[in-house]
Amino acid sequence: MTDINASGKEYAEDNLRTLIDDLTALLIKQGFVYVSDWFDEPSTAYVVQAHKEPVTMYVVQGHFLLKDGAFEMAVNAGAEFKVPFKGMYTVEVGLEGCTYVLGEMTNGDSAKTKL
Repeated sequence: MTDINASGKEYAEDNLRTLIDDLTALLIKQGFVYVSDWFDEPSTAYVVQAHKEPVTMYVVQGHFLLKDGAFEMAVNAGAEFKVPFKGMYTVEVGLEGCTYVLGEMTNGDSAKTKL
């Protein structure tokens, strides 16, 4: 994971749209064909299937906990996260909800099922 503010550019709390637009442009520049942003409600939980191709997401606000068997990892605001390809895993969104910008090579490759 890398810090989305590594470029040194500062984003005011009230200017998240600019950050989302900049991250969208970055994912497109990285070659992702389908780029979207969304918000998950607090405490939302998902089971996610394996992905067919690379998927990268940036967490803009909030955080989520990724669980894969005994492995757990918190992904916090400001992080770039390259989503695992293999196996199934679960995602639990934090109490404040979570805003993401997502890049996919295949539309719908990040489809998820609510628990």
